Amino acid sequence: MKLTGYENNTAVLSELAQRIRDQRLALGLTQAELAKKSGVSSRTVARLESGDGIALDGFLGILRSLGILRNIDLLVPEYRMAPTEAFDGRQKRKRAASSKSAQPNKGWTWGDER
Repeated sequence: MKLTGYENNTAVLSELAQRIRDQRLALGLTQAELAKKSGVSSRTVARLESGDGIALDGFLGILRSLGILRNIDLLVPEYRMAPTEAFDGRQKRKRAASSKSAQPNKGWTWGDER
């Protein structure tokens, strides 16, 4: 299945589970062997392959053991400043500005007490 970006999380987890399972089997590894190589429990590998969520550090360990962690650049590319931003003398943003908070609630008043 090709992911388009419009699938819900359950569908994405299911597709990832199938791909991870296929990679493991292609390498001739059992779930227990992959777990040991990855530094996670066998139950964690089983949960991932069944489409359940696992901790990110465990997921990264599994990807590393399968030899596909390098593909993370395709998932989350490094930010590159657009040439126009560099030309304008802008610097890379370090954080986003917080949104303006709403005016504090002063409580309810009668219409003529303003």
